Amino acid sequence: LNGRRLEPRTARSLFDVGLKRHADLYEADMPVELVMFNALTTAYAC
Repeated sequence: LNGRRLEPRTARSLFDVGLKRHADLYEADMPVELVMFNALTTAYAC
């Protein structure tokens, strides 16, 4: 994010979209960090 901070509502939105986009990949016990990492990688590709 180049030093920028995520607002809580933005983080929640990214998390929810990540879960929906990869619903077949994630399970209920998957770490939040993994979901967020994948969501951020998709949203902010270098």
